[in-house]
Amino acid sequence: MYEKKQTISNSKAPDLSKMKAVIIDQKTVIYIERGASEEEAKKRYLSRGEYYNELIKRKSVVAK
Repeated sequence: MYEKKQTISNSKAPDLSKMKAVIIDQKTVIYIERGASEEEAKKRYLSRGEYYNELIKRKSVVAK
């Protein structure tokens, strides 16, 4: 009746065995390249929320 489509993925997942795990908090782990700085990766990850909050503030000011 219905034929199942085969899943085809064009994107290749990175090999996590070649990357270094950085623990952000109890539930969050990110992976970075072996030579990269852990402190810089944590700082960049944690600053993402601040950037998003700034965008929300700008949109609400413009909408008024």
